[in-house]
Amino acid sequence: GGWYGAAGAASLSDDPDDPASELRRFHSTASEISRDIAATSALLSELTQLVRRKTLFVDDTERVNWLVLRIKSNVEGLNGRLDEAGAVISRSKRRLGSKSQAGQEASNLVGQLQEEFVKTTSGFKRVLQQRSDNLKSAADRKRDVMGGGGAASAPVSGSGPGGAESLV
Repeated sequence: GGWYGAAGAASLSDDPDDPASELRRFHSTASEISRDIAATSALLSELTQLVRRKTLFVDDTERVNWLVLRIKSNVEGLNGRLDEAGAVISRSKRRLGSKSQAGQEASNLVGQLQEEFVKTTSGFKRVLQQRSDNLKSAADRKRDVMGGGGAASAPVSGSGPGGAESLV
């Protein structure tokens, strides 16, 4: 990062209690978190495309379920890592002083990561809701096609072998 000055990171202590060392580790961790948020967003994008796909002939259930579990796991891990990053910055800012530029930059970085994380988790919640709505709608359509709507429903012509139910 730019706050090391002309001497560079090599001249700084690797003492784990040294605030500068702690900030260097933080920046490395923040970079990993950023990459993981981006990777999770890419998985979410794929999930969104699969959930929005309207087809009777392609069953993406296995892939969708895998993506949901993977994204959920990533979100849980990222949440913990962001909490820890915030705690590290709080400790470093106390050691460096609240007016420290390095501490403020790191704090701003945590804020940016948290914003990206919130966008990703909000998107995940929307896609899960859309998936739930789609599954309910598909079940309703299937029930209607199969004539499970009660005594008032009329039989569906062609509902035998090779008929309408084979499309569901």
